[in-house]
Amino acid sequence: MSLFLLEGYEHVHKDKARQYEAICSDIDKKMQETEPGVLLHAKERVSEDDTKVVYRWLEVFRDYEDFRSHLDNPALVELGEKMKQENVMCAPIDVIAYADWTDEQKAPLLDLAVEGLFAIRFAPLVSGFSRSL
Repeated sequence: MSLFLLEGYEHVHKDKARQYEAICSDIDKKMQETEPGVLLHAKERVSEDDTKVVYRWLEVFRDYEDFRSHLDNPALVELGEKMKQENVMCAPIDVIAYADWTDEQKAPLLDLAVEGLFAIRFAPLVSGFSRSL
């Protein structure tokens, strides 16, 4: 499998934004230490209103196996638990996958979605490419 990038949007209660950012910073450090297959992880604030802040993150993985390892990383599991425990999210995470995969290759990723926590969809690519490192 070649082209693979994840983009996510997290909707955070505005009064919990600092907590969310601190949690993410701690977990990012752990994931950086334990996941050499994550080539890029970047997060930004994209919008804010009276009740919520929306963050956008990008993740690029070396390959599909590194993505699967990411999902099993205890730091990622810890992130999910802290988010629930601290009640920082005000909507499910919207995850968009960019991949030039067949429907058969996409199926396992779509099965990962957890109702109420996150949804995954594939961007309908018009064109694109990736390079091997």
